Amino acid sequence: MKIEKPLASEYDPFYAGYIQSVAEWDVMEMIKDQKVNFTKFIHDLPPDKHDYAYEEGKWSIRQVVRHLIDAERIFGYRAMTIARGDRVRLPGF
Repeated sequence: MKIEKPLASEYDPFYAGYIQSVAEWDVMEMIKDQKVNFTKFIHDLPPDKHDYAYEEGKWSIRQVVRHLIDAERIFGYRAMTIARGDRVRLPGF
């Protein structure tokens, strides 16, 4: 299922760079592929690399994965809230 990019009037200008960097792909296939590829990447990563950061003060692989999990939870909650028509104010994050 291909999804067309949103019009510039449908998103905040802050997100323009992100949106423009995405190619026209089949979204559902991409999600399925990412699930498989990311899971394999994490499972294949040696345990001694979990806390690796390329530079002092930069996030480790473990911290990046935690951040991704947190972001997925937040976006999932936001999507559910919007889908069911709740009128709650969603805080920024």
